[in-house]
Amino acid sequence: MQRVFIDESGVNGKSPYLVIGSIWINDEALQKLEANLQPILDAHFTNRHELKWKKLSKAKLAGYLSVLDVFSDTLGARFRCLVLDTKKIDHDSFSGGDTHTGYYKFVYQLACKGIKKDRELFGVQDKYVIYHDNVSAIIRQNSSLTELKRILNNTSALVSDLKSFNPVRDIQSLDSKDSLLLQLTDIMTGAVRHAFEAQGDYSASAYAKKATIEHLQSSMNITNLGSGTSYGREKFNIWDFKLTQKAKPPGA
Repeated sequence: MQRVFIDESGVNGKSPYLVIGSIWINDEALQKLEANLQPILDAHFTNRHELKWKKLSKAKLAGYLSVLDVFSDTLGARFRCLVLDTKKIDHDSFSGGDTHTGYYKFVYQLACKGIKKDRELFGVQDKYVIYHDNVSAIIRQNSSLTELKRILNNTSALVSDLKSFNPVRDIQSLDSKDSLLLQLTDIMTGAVRHAFEAQGDYSASAYAKKATIEHLQSSMNITNLGSGTSYGREKFNIWDFKLTQKAKPPGA
């Protein structure tokens, strides 16, 4: 079984970028990752601190970096995200003014491309269970998750045999407080958004956030977290989703 944990950063529209991030991991790798994380959590987060990008501080930096290193060292664990310039998202024209629907169109793009990539490049034939953080009001409606599952399982336009494959077994909303994987997703998604906003200038950034971005760039062998990566990059993939002003999002 493949499990996908999805979180977002910037959905409130106050940021120039919206980043939808995800961790993709099989059950065996998930068990190893959680087992290797436990000693770090016990040593650095004795009060069961919820790991979040916005909670990053200099005092907790060593613990956060150690957690990210465990992810980096876990075979079968991948991070994939989609980055959008919020100025170019036209929900009025292409989602009937419904930001909720527009958001899920982009979640669809990320999930569909990830499944396609797994099958084409890596021969993955497993089923998927997808978990989305349920904190944001825009994604609380379980009916939308059910509809997203139906659409993914009937998509033949992008992958010719995806319909018969029915890859998605379930899509659920999940509170990040109950999921360490969603917390990890939050950290890396927040780091990517921060890097896109900074565009190399971290003079106004808190020390811990700048250090975390630099650490991720080094451990993931990425020159710049604030730009897209190649399609074939697997461990840490950044999809800089190119919308033109007033252009129709794919899938709309």
